[in-house]
Amino acid sequence: MPQQNGRLNTDLDNKLTSSYYDGAKWHMFMKALNGDIEALGSTTDPATAQTVIGLLKALIAKLPSTLQNDAIKAAITTALPAGTNKIGSVDIANNPTVRVDSATPVNVSIAQPSVLQIAKVSPTNMKSVVKSAESANTSELIISLSSVQGRIVEYIITADATNTASVYIGENGIDSTKGIPLAPGQQLRLEYGKELYFCAQNTTDKIRVTVISAT
Repeated sequence: MPQQNGRLNTDLDNKLTSSYYDGAKWHMFMKALNGDIEALGSTTDPATAQTVIGLLKALIAKLPSTLQNDAIKAAITTALPAGTNKIGSVDIANNPTVRVDSATPVNVSIAQPSVLQIAKVSPTNMKSVVKSAESANTSELIISLSSVQGRIVEYIITADATNTASVYIGENGIDSTKGIPLAPGQQLRLEYGKELYFCAQNTTDKIRVTVISAT
């Protein structure tokens, strides 16, 4: 290989050239001093310089200190923004006790529940009545609790098919604008343990009620 500033080589046509032929390929040698090629920049460029070196310095400066050394570490430099953020899965390492009114974040203690037991009440008594409206648009008691053996479990209410308008079921004080409307012939099953009232728009309208109770 010729020395720098040495004598020129000659190509196959015996023409002078600064290139070097190794027997198979020609090689062109170029030398650029530090800072001569503007896009690359100089090693003294600041991070604000729009050169390759300046941009690399700016990129390194944006990394947290834990990532500027030899090791790569997982680091969260700021808290998650407010909103409906979702993370993958979160594991509770231990189960200390917790106070729900505490302002200090703590792990939640979750105890294994015991076997769930459901108590089912079996109806033991049924009573059926037919109620005709005594006054139009007036709240009237369907059946009193004292006339039922045990406690009421369910009401089965049927609006008579011959009614001329809907009747309304609900609490005391209902009228034609409140309660559950039942058209003529329509039936309602309601699990309710208190006294129910009905309201009819005509005195000729009536309901048929079956009350199921349990002792």
